[in-house]
Amino acid sequence: MTKQRPEVSDVWKPTNDEQARARRRGEMLAMGAAEIADASFVSSPRGIEVTLGNGLRISLPLDVLDIGALSGAADDDLRDFEIDSTSCQSLWFPRIGEGFSVSGFLVKLFQDAARLELNRSAARRTSPKKAVAARRNGRKGGRPKKHAAQRVKT
Repeated sequence: MTKQRPEVSDVWKPTNDEQARARRRGEMLAMGAAEIADASFVSSPRGIEVTLGNGLRISLPLDVLDIGALSGAADDDLRDFEIDSTSCQSLWFPRIGEGFSVSGFLVKLFQDAARLELNRSAARRTSPKKAVAARRNGRKGGRPKKHAAQRVKT
């Protein structure tokens, strides 16, 4: 017995109101995920440990953050920080006079990684035009040989 496809009338379709509520719920979850719930300085390895609103715990080594003032700061200065009260997405170190956005750092980190992977996979691909050109050049004997530069007599 073969399985029959469901009729269009049998498939559940959300109403516009249900779609709007689901979209708002997703936006609220996304905003909560980027909020800092807790943070602490960790001396070994030297960095900041952050717990986000969704429970995710991440450790940010200071050498990866690449914020000059934080890298050379004393441990006591790094233990004294504030979570931004308006957005709850950044840390401020008042003794050092420096801060950074945790969500901005994560976005940059993952965008760079994704961009590198896309470039790597694109470089491995051969387009049909490249394949045709390679065959045509192969019939001609391949790439021309590089000749040593002629010396100029003075």
